[in-house]
Amino acid sequence: MPILAQQSIRQGQCSCCGNHTYTSTGTAVLADQSEALYIARWTENGPRHGMAFLIVLPGSEAFVSVFYKFEVESFMVVSEADYDWKLEKGQRVFAREEVIATPLAARVFAFLDEIWLHDPAVFSFHSKH
Repeated sequence: MPILAQQSIRQGQCSCCGNHTYTSTGTAVLADQSEALYIARWTENGPRHGMAFLIVLPGSEAFVSVFYKFEVESFMVVSEADYDWKLEKGQRVFAREEVIATPLAARVFAFLDEIWLHDPAVFSFHSKH
């Protein structure tokens, strides 16, 4: 399925390594035509920093934050304190415990699969590492 309205931008420099930080945003669509908005963030030449994903499903009262670690080749749902997305007042990230082992987790990971495989900027970065 397609990634709709995908956009990737360079967003400045990483404070610890000086490499450029990139953000990709878009809408992921599943085979059932359901959609989720997402933000993906990573540091150029910095796979040790991993990749962060913020996903929101329409009608959901919070975001889901997921982190990918290249060293263990694994996605992990993280709580708001684990990654600073600098959200606006009133916005929140689901706690890890609110997502794991729920139907929401299955939906989020289905969207992550689409983003991982079909967002050109995300695919380009992770396929190199």
